[in-house]
Amino acid sequence: MKKFFLSWLAIFFPGVIFMLEGRLEFAVFALAMQASIIGWIPISIVAWKHRKALDVQSKSSNQKE
Repeated sequence: MKKFFLSWLAIFFPGVIFMLEGRLEFAVFALAMQASIIGWIPISIVAWKHRKALDVQSKSSNQKE
């Protein structure tokens, strides 16, 4: 369920993925790219790739506990 939610966020709200990662400057850039339809597609692809990294980070932090 978490993967589905992160995938949905990466496609429709790519800036949120970067906010969850803690990269606020990139989140602002993603929101600016999302404002144009042409920029939305590339930033969604980048957020999709970062979604996988965010999922790996959460798994590794759960294993440390």
